[in-house]
Amino acid sequence: MTEKNKLKYFRTMNNLTIKELSEKTGVSISAISLIENGKRVPSIYIVSRIAQALKVTERDLFPIRNNKSNPISRSA
Repeated sequence: MTEKNKLKYFRTMNNLTIKELSEKTGVSISAISLIENGKRVPSIYIVSRIAQALKVTERDLFPIRNNKSNPISRSA
């Protein structure tokens, strides 16, 4: 788990597979995997959907230090 991305941590804490999280959020399995591995920057919309499914806040998933290190994309 990296400090920038806690998606895998919260997903496993909720006993969910990537497939199950995908089904709950409508976000593709490949997108979730890429986000977990830090190879894709999610939109705010996707972060919100995932956070709701995991019952955490967006900031829990992606802690923000400052604007330069913000891992969340403002584009859709």
